[in-house]
Amino acid sequence: MNKTVQVNIGGFVFFLDEDAFQHLQNYLQSLRQTFRKEDGAEEIIGDIERRIAELFKEYLGTYREVVSLADVKKVIEIMGKPEDFNEEAAGEQTFNNESFGGKTKKRIFRDTDNRVLGGVASGLAAFLNIDPVITRIIFIISMFAGFGVVVYLVLWIAIPEAKTTADKLMMKGENVNIENIEKAIKKEFEEVKKKLEKAGERLEKAGDELSSKSFKREARGLGKFIEDFIMAVLQIVKHVLSFVFKFVGVFILLIASFVLITFILSLLGSGINFNGLHLGPTEVMEYTRAIFVNSTHMWLVIGSLISISIMIALSILLLGVRLILNQKWYNPAWNTLISLIIFVSFGTLVVSGIWLAGSYSNDSRYTIQEEIPNISSSDTLYISTSTNMRLEDYGWNQNLYWIAEGGKQYLRRVSISIVPHKAEHTLIELHKKSNGRTKSEARENAKSILYSYQIDGAHISFDNYIELAEDQRFRSQGLDIKLYVPEGQSIYLAESMIDITKFSRKAEESKEYELVGNFWRMSDSGLVCISCRLQ
Repeated sequence: MNKTVQVNIGGFVFFLDEDAFQHLQNYLQSLRQTFRKEDGAEEIIGDIERRIAELFKEYLGTYREVVSLADVKKVIEIMGKPEDFNEEAAGEQTFNNESFGGKTKKRIFRDTDNRVLGGVASGLAAFLNIDPVITRIIFIISMFAGFGVVVYLVLWIAIPEAKTTADKLMMKGENVNIENIEKAIKKEFEEVKKKLEKAGERLEKAGDELSSKSFKREARGLGKFIEDFIMAVLQIVKHVLSFVFKFVGVFILLIASFVLITFILSLLGSGINFNGLHLGPTEVMEYTRAIFVNSTHMWLVIGSLISISIMIALSILLLGVRLILNQKWYNPAWNTLISLIIFVSFGTLVVSGIWLAGSYSNDSRYTIQEEIPNISSSDTLYISTSTNMRLEDYGWNQNLYWIAEGGKQYLRRVSISIVPHKAEHTLIELHKKSNGRTKSEARENAKSILYSYQIDGAHISFDNYIELAEDQRFRSQGLDIKLYVPEGQSIYLAESMIDITKFSRKAEESKEYELVGNFWRMSDSGLVCISCRLQ
């Protein structure tokens, strides 16, 4: 059992056994001693440590956590030892990209040192070892083709930037060892030094030109004129912006107040009518009761919605007041309270929404069949729908598909398909459907759907609604009716069938005919109209 040491190398934490730690510490001390008099010594050591950290992460992989002595020796072999490249041995040994562990694998980076935009073209040029002008010309041509901009943006996002010296060496395919890191950093220092020298020469030349008295006098006059002009422009901009902010504040205040007051009064008063749907306090409570399992869940959601609405409305109102009064009012406690209420309310809505969505995660059907043998093929089958007249007062014939009345819930989610039947009798299939948290729950919900139709000789009248018990929750219940009619049977479709009938394929192709209020005959391919006139 060996002791381990926790160390920070290149910004990453590693566990090393004692022998590996001592060996690595001696190696880094020798590097610091070697580069102590070099320009950028700290940068060189920092890049070397980052490269060592990358190699350690590569060696450890997923299953190991402790760096061994063998790992340290392998890293030193790749990076090189100080005595291998000191100045005294410079004439005796030459290094190339294959030194210390083989040629480094190239990687694509964005070369931001030579960039025009994001460094994508220069990075690809460095990877391909070509002139950056070539890759830039290719991108320019591709932009005219219509896809260059998208490709460039995707590469800009996908390709990482070459930030460290090791990244820049790998971008060019050079071995990431001590020698090359030292060369790269020295080169950067030389380039910075040259730029500073050129900047100093330009400043010295500009200083000589500015030393003349006439130039100083003209400069003072010009400076005074520019200062006065800028101050005048700033004053104008200040007044214009002040007017604009006040105007925007009044507009925000009026709109927010109008919307908030209208919404509150509508809910507390007569309600809101939207596309034929009446939404008032009673309807809101009925809708929410029909969806949520218990009142606690319902009131949590309603309370969260109200809290978010009030907090947002108050924030908008305060913003309008601040813009009008030109006040920089800021209350950390108030802002924290608003943010906390909105955050908690929104979190409650998200959790409730996820939980509620689970109640619709499975679907199931429950099928009932009934044969009608007493209708002769020589008789005309009359098909119509009936409506609960008590529901007409609720705007049933507009866009309302759900109503609570007399302890029951009514849904206008019924469809009827009329299809040919090979047998000699008429057959009715009721496919009750619903959703639920589980398959069994969805089937029970479907089975609980109440529906009726009336048969009077050759007349069948279907209800155009289904019923749910008062304690049953809305889970997308619906009813699909299939009416199987023998071939050759004559049928009359009453005009009340217009909203719920799904015609057979043959009839669907006859869109120029008036589909209801006409006589039809069932063929082997569907309904064929025998009394229709072209529209």
